[in-house]
Amino acid sequence: MASSARESSQLLMAVIESLSNGGDARESEKERLMKKYYQADEGIDKIVDEHHDSLTLSIRSYAKTASHLTASQQRVTFLKDSMHRCKKLLHCKREYLLKLWVESRELREILKILDKIEEVKGAPEQVSRHLANKHYLLATRLV
Repeated sequence: MASSARESSQLLMAVIESLSNGGDARESEKERLMKKYYQADEGIDKIVDEHHDSLTLSIRSYAKTASHLTASQQRVTFLKDSMHRCKKLLHCKREYLLKLWVESRELREILKILDKIEEVKGAPEQVSRHLANKHYLLATRLV
């Protein structure tokens, strides 16, 4: 790795020097660089050909993973929106449920009062019956 970096540095220095000189040196340097370029290009093509199957598999795996991530992001966004809507609806329903609970308590109290009224309404008959049976204590309790 160090030798590769050294070669690259030397190549870069040679290119700078040849460009600074100009003339025929520039042309020869251009030809040399083009030759190196084509060699590097052929080397890359050779490596790609050797590892074509693994590169294809890697690209397919990446594409599949990327599509799964995108789908997951969409599902998360949808769930987030759904939860937000549910929260709003529950808040609205909470007020309505509270109102219904208060009504229920009121109606329960009204039913208790109506039951007491029914007891009072039937009290004269019960008092008469208890007096007729000489159950004076029970009759006084009703009054």
